[in-house]
Amino acid sequence: MCGVSGFKPTYGLIDAGGVMPLARTYDHIGTICRSVADLRLMLGAMAPEIRGFPAAQIGRPRIGALVEPLLYCDANYSAEVGAAFDEATRVATKIGARVSNAKLPTFDAGRIIEAEAFRYHAPVLAPSAVLFDRRTLALIMSGSSVSDAELAAQQELTAHKRALAAAAFEAIDLVIVPTVLRSPPTIRESEDPFDLTDVCTFLFNQLGLPAITAPFGEFADGMPMGLTIAGPPHADATVLAFAEAFQNEVGRGRRPVL
Repeated sequence: MCGVSGFKPTYGLIDAGGVMPLARTYDHIGTICRSVADLRLMLGAMAPEIRGFPAAQIGRPRIGALVEPLLYCDANYSAEVGAAFDEATRVATKIGARVSNAKLPTFDAGRIIEAEAFRYHAPVLAPSAVLFDRRTLALIMSGSSVSDAELAAQQELTAHKRALAAAAFEAIDLVIVPTVLRSPPTIRESEDPFDLTDVCTFLFNQLGLPAITAPFGEFADGMPMGLTIAGPPHADATVLAFAEAFQNEVGRGRRPVL
């Protein structure tokens, strides 16, 4: 929504120690930069496993286009977003990819976020409730009603779905999907930070997959669109390499007028 590039590595690739958590099961540590090339440099400084990532050759990757957005966020493609996504698949083909339709496993893991947030923050809620805004406090407190058994079952379901997602990449190398399905809202329209139901990103947090969003196209009002490129666990180098090739083909996008 800001015309920049952001990368969420494979779950656990970058140590989350020292970062105040929301939900340990979903929390990832990633980077936001002006370009994919800058992301690669930044990640090399953050994670020893990927230090000095070269700009790898992508060959002819098999790309799965996630063409059923209602599976991945609570909104459908508009004609505007659909046309941009069609163009993205054409660009992918131009740079050597073989594109076909694909699906990833989706699921409702219940209230893991609320439950894990409550268990971490509960000790300071009573004496320090003033530090939390009303919506955040309500979210955290709602986790008090999730039992240990229910949380354990939801975490087990998440682990199972992550295994299914990894298996889904036996037939494809990467997937692509529009990052957002509508023009970025104004600050006034965004009072609730969890109100962005038409953003196709949360699935990749649930499944622990490396995913990158890069600017691609713009809405009629001039605000930036983005394309998300994701891969199987530990395919961070492949995701970055294809995203960099894609960005080199289409450009970095432009800064929106604020």
